[in-house]
Amino acid sequence: MRENVVMKVVNLTKDFPGVRALDNINFDLLKGEIHGLVGENGAGKSTLIKILSGVYQPSSGEMFINEQKVEHLTPLKSKEFGIYVVHQELSLINTQSVVESFYYPRIASTNSFINWNKMREEVSDFLKSLKIDIDIEEKVGILPIGKRQLLEIARAFFYNSKIILLDEPTSSLSENEIWKLFEIISNLKQKGASIVYISHKIDEVMEIADRITVLKDGKITNQFNKLEASVDKIVNSMVGKSLSFKYSSQDDLKKLKNSRQRNEKKLALLKVNNLNNGKELKNISFEVEKGEIHGFFGVIGSGRTESIKSIIGANILKSGKISFQNNEVKFKSPYSALKHGIAYVTENRREEGLIFTLDLKNNISLVRFNKENKQFIDFYLERKIALDAIKMFKIKARSISTGVRELSGGNQQKVVIAKYFFANPKLLILDEPTRGIDVGAKEEIYRLIFDLANSGITILLISSELPEIMMLCDRVTVFKNGKTITTLDLDKVSEEEILKAATA
Repeated sequence: MRENVVMKVVNLTKDFPGVRALDNINFDLLKGEIHGLVGENGAGKSTLIKILSGVYQPSSGEMFINEQKVEHLTPLKSKEFGIYVVHQELSLINTQSVVESFYYPRIASTNSFINWNKMREEVSDFLKSLKIDIDIEEKVGILPIGKRQLLEIARAFFYNSKIILLDEPTSSLSENEIWKLFEIISNLKQKGASIVYISHKIDEVMEIADRITVLKDGKITNQFNKLEASVDKIVNSMVGKSLSFKYSSQDDLKKLKNSRQRNEKKLALLKVNNLNNGKELKNISFEVEKGEIHGFFGVIGSGRTESIKSIIGANILKSGKISFQNNEVKFKSPYSALKHGIAYVTENRREEGLIFTLDLKNNISLVRFNKENKQFIDFYLERKIALDAIKMFKIKARSISTGVRELSGGNQQKVVIAKYFFANPKLLILDEPTRGIDVGAKEEIYRLIFDLANSGITILLISSELPEIMMLCDRVTVFKNGKTITTLDLDKVSEEEILKAATA
């Protein structure tokens, strides 16, 4: 073993019932190295991270940390080795303050005096040193998901961890926050920390990583150092196809968009005037036309999601007028909005979109049955809905009884969208529907959005990815600092003009 290897696995295999998730993996991490790990959803990236952090036990193979052979690693033991992992499923406790989140479980395990002033000062100074603007007294659950993800990552650095495993660390971050994260990671590398960086965003991995390992179907297909890596080589190793496949897919999507028949009468389905919540939202106004795919664009924290949550009754609304289907409405809850035909697919599918203790068929039928106030479960209808969803949404699962926890990120997202589709909405709101999923799964979601729009459903798409907005939407409303800046027809505007409106 090389002297500077801090972590290594040899011939590692992980089996689940009927599935081999990892097959004969040989992987190492060097001291002071940023090691990128890429692959499509379901390739085995997250499974490997969970083994390296002690969440899963391998079926076979060996693991070494600092040249010491390790057996039966647990999450607690991994922390003793200086390993800190930031999973896609954030581990923050929503009811804690930001300060408490940094010192838990130290607070819970001590009987001695707690110096809150000192802790507040330490956390405040630490976040300022990272140029992270978060109110340390705020409850974690109130923070936007992007802020929560940045907070989770910051904790890894606060604990001075030696081995840091980052699973899709930028999936909820704005472009400025991503560069801030890169700066922090580079500083940690200089201090000798070793980082495994998982992402489906190939350009990010090429920017930050010293080495890149590619996984496909649970196997390592290739490994590149920074100088020899290229997007084409990595994509080919991930999917067995070159970039020409990627570009031809984009051309197909453009044809799908151009072939859509929009409503010439331009009837307003949802109309919002001067929406205010007394906090971050100030005079939000926009219209969503019947039959269109309408985009919401802006940096994280600009007010896009907050506006929707206020409209559907999830958050408190101070003033403003909302009209839906020419009727003035004021929804008391998301359930009330759903009864009227507005379905909201959350940006946080893991905490709010799925029930991980239930299987695929239960998750998909849940919203439909709740909307119809069914007292008893219609098992025949439940089965039919699930089978129709698997076929229509191309969900990859062993059966309708498969636990949603076992599905890849892309298939989990399809389940969330499917369960609201089968509730028969007139307006389907998709909040960051492709966050945390790979290129191939994104394309499937894009095609699905076009199919839903062509079936007569009006789509409101919230996205932080401007190319996604340009690819899918007919019009876009731009948000900045809790305000709506403008609504633009995407046939008549460039990416640069939209970006300028959102940031200038």
